[in-house]
Amino acid sequence: MLNCFMNYLSISKNKFKKTFHISSNHKKQISSQEPASDPCTPSVTDDSEGWVFTVTDSCSVYGNNDFKKGDILHLENTYYERWWIAKNSRTGQTFQVFDDWITDRPGESVAFDAWQNIGREEALKQLLVPNLNLGTYILRPGSDAKCYVLCVLYEVSGERDVKFYQIHTTDDQTQYYMQPEHTFPSLDELLEFYSGMFFLF
Repeated sequence: MLNCFMNYLSISKNKFKKTFHISSNHKKQISSQEPASDPCTPSVTDDSEGWVFTVTDSCSVYGNNDFKKGDILHLENTYYERWWIAKNSRTGQTFQVFDDWITDRPGESVAFDAWQNIGREEALKQLLVPNLNLGTYILRPGSDAKCYVLCVLYEVSGERDVKFYQIHTTDDQTQYYMQPEHTFPSLDELLEFYSGMFFLF
């Protein structure tokens, strides 16, 4: 395992991206550093990008599988008072969601803190700026609507570059994986597992 100290790096407006600093004693430690943001978290209605993540499972409130805890959603439109029409980035499906079931608060989801709705070239541009810690990563949508891409800053022979890893969902869309033999019920658990693996860096 690598020793990773978790910091936060502001890459775009109102978004905090997680930075892993790789040191040499091969033991992962996670800091409790809070992002340097206003203590009053803005309402999701103030987020111009409209991206949120779920804090509950739809089966516990709806009795269906529209969303799981930790899913990243895009708010398409208001529905009624505190209700939204949302699209699930995992399934591509749209449904109604109550604002108590979602949040855009940084520091509560590894995946959401790393999420940016950008393409490959923009991810390269952001990760190859000078002085970023090795291991800094961005989670972004894949070209396939049902996959994600993990973009990781690394160095080989003194040259910095970015590796791209596809994250897929199982056929029943309940698990995530980068390697079929290792599946995870949430993006958070997948990222926490691989953040300490040597091959990523």
